[in-house]
Amino acid sequence: MKTAKLSIDISEDIYSTLEIEGYTKAKLEKNARQTLAISLFSDGVLSFGKAAELAGVNKWKFMDLLREKKITFYEPTEEEILEEYKLLPFNCTYQNQPHRPFKTSIHFCLHF
Repeated sequence: MKTAKLSIDISEDIYSTLEIEGYTKAKLEKNARQTLAISLFSDGVLSFGKAAELAGVNKWKFMDLLREKKITFYEPTEEEILEEYKLLPFNCTYQNQPHRPFKTSIHFCLHF
């Protein structure tokens, strides 16, 4: 696989501050890769798998990184949610709320 090399220049003053805070070049590179991957995934530029690859981690670790940043990595469609609720062992009723676009209510009735 061919790769492209990216680099950024920072002032010696900033780098000195980062060194004092315990940042090595390796730690800065890892942090930059992960931050860029998260940003490009959040912006819809990279898929989940490609963003994990860019971050240099497996998909499970990338999910953890997204959770730490409170970034949603999967949003089910309304149809997927309804299909999941049909599988639950209690009755569900679905109500679309026309006065609130994109909002739905799902009411549960548990049977004992």
